[in-house]
Amino acid sequence: MLIRPYQNYTEDFAGVQELLKSHDMPESLMGDIPNFGLVAIKDNKIIAYGGLRTIEGQRALFDSYITLSDAKSEDRDRALDLITYKLIRIAKANDIKQLLAISTEPNIQSRCDAFGFTSFKNAYLQLANL
Repeated sequence: MLIRPYQNYTEDFAGVQELLKSHDMPESLMGDIPNFGLVAIKDNKIIAYGGLRTIEGQRALFDSYITLSDAKSEDRDRALDLITYKLIRIAKANDIKQLLAISTEPNIQSRCDAFGFTSFKNAYLQLANL
């Protein structure tokens, strides 16, 4: 599986649109994904996307995690783990001091736990100090 930076206005754009379509989400959401993200490619097809949105105070937010709904479950899971690992490394290299993930989705919560995030209350705001 290949993990690489998302390149807007290339075949990546269409690939991420397919991810949205696979979840019956509107293509208009393409305008909301972060400027920086990573795609996971398996068998020449984008199967996952995860973005990093920088915010004030040397912080960044994991954003727009999405997978191809008909990809194998283990491939989707591995893709998101690899994307998360690489985004953390990229954040550290770019002097980001804290990473945030906000979700009530159990799979996102367990992934954040596995990567050392701390949960707060029921809203599950998670913080990792880098």
